[in-house]
Amino acid sequence: VSFMARNRPAWWKYLLLVLAVAALYLLTARLGLTLALPPEQKATAVWLPSGIALAALLLLGYRLWPGVWLGAFLANFWDFFGPSNQFSLTAHLLVSGGIALGSTLQPLLGTFLLHHMDMGQQSLLKRAGNVFRFVGVGLVMCLVAPTIGVTTLYLVGFAPLADYYSNWWTWWLGDTMGVLIVTPLVLAWRKPLELAWGVREVAEAGLLLVMLLVVGVWVFGGWELWGLDTRYLGYLTVPLLVWTAFRFGRQGATLALVVVMGIAVWGTAQ
Repeated sequence: VSFMARNRPAWWKYLLLVLAVAALYLLTARLGLTLALPPEQKATAVWLPSGIALAALLLLGYRLWPGVWLGAFLANFWDFFGPSNQFSLTAHLLVSGGIALGSTLQPLLGTFLLHHMDMGQQSLLKRAGNVFRFVGVGLVMCLVAPTIGVTTLYLVGFAPLADYYSNWWTWWLGDTMGVLIVTPLVLAWRKPLELAWGVREVAEAGLLLVMLLVVGVWVFGGWELWGLDTRYLGYLTVPLLVWTAFRFGRQGATLALVVVMGIAVWGTAQ
């Protein structure tokens, strides 16, 4: 986007940024909705766009909110064209608009709170105190989208009142995990690698990746070894994550978390 917009007027640059944010939101949202809970297929425990939306507003400013809204709206309106759709165009427009509203207000609130605490993109991951405050902000800001979204689903008739709490909880959990995992990843990797890589560092990184993959698949893939129930071995990944953080800093730690998360999601889906 930066290359394309270099010699264009300011409004062209803004439009391209908005469309880029919307496209990235839509792509990751459709990926997340493949694991959505039936029957309404809207709440999912894996919601990467929430972290992408917060990172986009932190990096590019509040003015990018239309990209978040457009991406969220299109991601949810997509279901209207599905062969199993049983709802009218008006119902889909109302639901998609309501969900998009909550999905936009949520990162706006998070960005405001982080700026109010003087925790912009530069200092977010530099001190332990800031990390704990970021977790707190993530827990609070992610109350917005589930409340607005699930209420909209209920009012329009997409979901029964009996499922309100379970849908809200799943929605909040998915948004929170997206913020806590994806936003630090984007912020950490917006700059070049901080380490000087040599043969030893490459070998160590490769060894860590192989160990993460093996342990992750063993723990979350449902395999049995020596009669051990792997459902209780999830914490075996923690030493590897700590090792990665100490040796490869914020960039290595955030990337390792995404690898473990991806394996865990895959194992759960299987």
